[in-house]
Amino acid sequence: MNLDTLGWTAHASTWTDAPGLVPARVVSQQRGLLDILCADGPFRAMLRGNLLEDPPVVGDWVAARLLGDQALVERVLPRRTVLERRRPGGGGPQRIAANVDAVGIVNAPDRDFSPGRMERYIALVRATGAEPRLILSKADTVDDPASWIAQMPGDPLVLSAHDGAGVDALRAWIGHRTVAFLGSSGVGKSSLINALVGDEVRAVKAIADGVGRGQHTTTSRDLLVLPGGGCVIDTPGMREVGLTADADADDAFPEIAALAGSCHWRDCQHASEPGCAVQEAVLDGRIDARRVDAWRKLQREVAWEERRADVRAQRAQAREWGKTIKAVQRMRKDRGW
Repeated sequence: MNLDTLGWTAHASTWTDAPGLVPARVVSQQRGLLDILCADGPFRAMLRGNLLEDPPVVGDWVAARLLGDQALVERVLPRRTVLERRRPGGGGPQRIAANVDAVGIVNAPDRDFSPGRMERYIALVRATGAEPRLILSKADTVDDPASWIAQMPGDPLVLSAHDGAGVDALRAWIGHRTVAFLGSSGVGKSSLINALVGDEVRAVKAIADGVGRGQHTTTSRDLLVLPGGGCVIDTPGMREVGLTADADADDAFPEIAALAGSCHWRDCQHASEPGCAVQEAVLDGRIDARRVDAWRKLQREVAWEERRADVRAQRAQAREWGKTIKAVQRMRKDRGW
């Protein structure tokens, strides 16, 4: 296995030689066990104890010790990017993948097609430093793809895994980078990966009868190496796209961010404030009012998540202080102070 095909060139500067350790990339993660790829090929790997509470994720580069036909992951190399969302049901961030250069946000012309969801995905991806790109899959299933494309911000790729239309353009966009695919269940992520690889490497199920929604075919995150170079990460369908405190709503609404500097008030919410350049653009048709409403909604959500993150940080600090105080008390007792 040539490590450069896995993207090692961009990560080589993070490696420090250590006796018995080799660089490897995590390609699959399931219940505490990892599948890794290194220069010697694929290995099933276990984690050193200090990594169990904060394990590596798909896309991570790790230092591994080869032990016969298995391996032991001893440390995780510094990450260039971390793709994460707010954990469903509350709590802190949930890592999805690491060291991702770009993200294909896959949408299909069905009942789950939502410009608002796309905007959330864009903000989520931009927070990592990766490049987002909207993808309209299953374009062959509708008579007028242009009407769906018109609802998608940016410059979406239009694809059909069924007849291969647009797959070459997708392959060219990926290049030799690591690209993750995100989207709801049933939008065609696995079908696109099969088309890119040229083989049925990912299971695909039919859309549920009478519902128009996809079934959860992909149940794990996996990194696959493409024949012509580059890596793709397939992910299970997401029902919730929760933003983290690192997200910035402006990243998903560049036309609003560009005009915000011309508003009279520095903290303008683009609602009813006098001298609002954004509202003027809405009135003369340069900006869609729905986009402004969506921007305000994401702004509120990110601000709320920032407050939650502050509370979590304060509680974590209090727990550390509590541990320190108890340790000092034990030491005083042991020494009879």
